[in-house]
Amino acid sequence: MTGSFLATLLFAFLHTNPTAFLKGGEAFLDNFVLLSLQLINGSIFAFLYLSTGNLAVPIVAHALYDFYTFYKTHMVDVAGQMEYAKARSD
Repeated sequence: MTGSFLATLLFAFLHTNPTAFLKGGEAFLDNFVLLSLQLINGSIFAFLYLSTGNLAVPIVAHALYDFYTFYKTHMVDVAGQMEYAKARSD
């Protein structure tokens, strides 16, 4: 159990920018929110591993999460922003 806790902390810190904590202000807040999200994600992945005993399960869950995040931020939101900008320029 200690190992999964440490792995979750390591996962969260490796998915953030630790130097942003030193900048203060908005950068600190943004990084704190990101760290909190990554702690939740890491906990879910650790739970998936501990409950199944199969490392492939959290790996696939991570890949699906990354795919969804990439799709949402790069395909849907950007496309919507481009359509909005185009409509405003006409």
